[in-house]
Amino acid sequence: MGCSASSDPTPPPAPTPSASTPAPLDPAAIVPGDWSCRDSTARFSLALTDGVLAVTGVDTRDGEVFEISEVGWDGRVARFTSRMPSTGHTVQNTLRVKDRNHLRLGRAGDGSFSCVASRAPAQAPPAGR
Repeated sequence: MGCSASSDPTPPPAPTPSASTPAPLDPAAIVPGDWSCRDSTARFSLALTDGVLAVTGVDTRDGEVFEISEVGWDGRVARFTSRMPSTGHTVQNTLRVKDRNHLRLGRAGDGSFSCVASRAPAQAPPAGR
């Protein structure tokens, strides 16, 4: 009695994830959007085009726009420097995916800061700007 091998070259179907197995997070699909932290008036908008990250930022209190430089994206972590022109306040920012609706925002510069950024709701620009 021997084993018989199948001559069918078709591979078996891939297992389907169960309800208890969440789909893996794709940072590139999550990162684009508007993000803000509860304890900050800064709001950053991130966009990915062909793997290149673009960042803009605004202070939602007065509508002043951040100067953004040194933008980087390694496929998992977004990095950029933000500077507020009126004060010269400069911060190095890192954003990491926490879950589908939250990013971990870390800041270093004039003072360290860390928060969980949430998707920001659509907001009209301040009057007069």
